[in-house]
Amino acid sequence: MRIYIIIPILFFLTSCSSSRKNDTPEREINDIHERGTWVSIKDANGENGYCLFEDRVFGLDIGIRDTAELYYWIKELQPLTPISGADAETFEICINADYEPYARDRHKVYYHDLGVTEFFDGEEIGGEIYRGDFSINGADPQTFKYIGSGYAVDKYNMYYEGQKTLWNETMIKLLNCKPTAIQTAP
Repeated sequence: MRIYIIIPILFFLTSCSSSRKNDTPEREINDIHERGTWVSIKDANGENGYCLFEDRVFGLDIGIRDTAELYYWIKELQPLTPISGADAETFEICINADYEPYARDRHKVYYHDLGVTEFFDGEEIGGEIYRGDFSINGADPQTFKYIGSGYAVDKYNMYYEGQKTLWNETMIKLLNCKPTAIQTAP
């Protein structure tokens, strides 16, 4: 008898839960201007602190863009740990004037400053190694846009320097202005 009562209750509870991974209402972001260009890591290896080596993505910023030299230093700096779960085939880096380290693949959005940064200064080269989890929890890679000054949005949330923040329409309007629309006093 108890089983017959529990089953309908469980069915009711599970039918009330959302099928989406995020319970935040969707927002219309099509009119928000993006301030970055998403480029495959294969075409932008070494940019914004992300490197591709042997089909794995690493968080590494040593100021080198030449592929052969970059590979040499990646081998020298071992052991490096690849970014956990990053899909090298679909990994894109957001190239932007602010040098904000946003990246995405088909599964996640990344911001390498969310991890642990190790600084090194060798005789021949110096730079930064990023370790840890860079993924932005809950960010939607299909709708994610970098909008400037460290801010980004997806259809659910707003982010500042990789961290979820309160949605701010004023900031969106400010950042959404085209540079030619800003006038200076004479």
